[in-house]
Amino acid sequence: MKVKIYITFSILTIIISCSSSQSTQITNKKFKEKDNTAVFTTKFVLTDKKDITTVTHEKEDGAWQFFSNDHFDNFEDVAKIVGLVEIVKLDCTILELADMPEGFAAHRKFKGDKWIIEKQN
Repeated sequence: MKVKIYITFSILTIIISCSSSQSTQITNKKFKEKDNTAVFTTKFVLTDKKDITTVTHEKEDGAWQFFSNDHFDNFEDVAKIVGLVEIVKLDCTILELADMPEGFAAHRKFKGDKWIIEKQN
């Protein structure tokens, strides 16, 4: 019973933090990876604050990647590496994907839309 209450409280805390201006208190409580795990994103997500619409969990190395729907020809031109918790601070709905297996990708049209999870080719 105590475990159930604790889990419910943790989720509630994250939801409250995500909707408040004190988002710096958000921590990664769902991913198996640590808060400071390096993940890949783009300048569109990090600098321009575009919605994260695609998330991949790579089969080869377990790397996480977080993209907006912006087109780019050369990933190296727009690539950014940040700690996982920085992505969670930008968009706490990413926590919904914490248990997505390696070799899968999630897509949505906009923040708040339902994630569609598919196995990568």
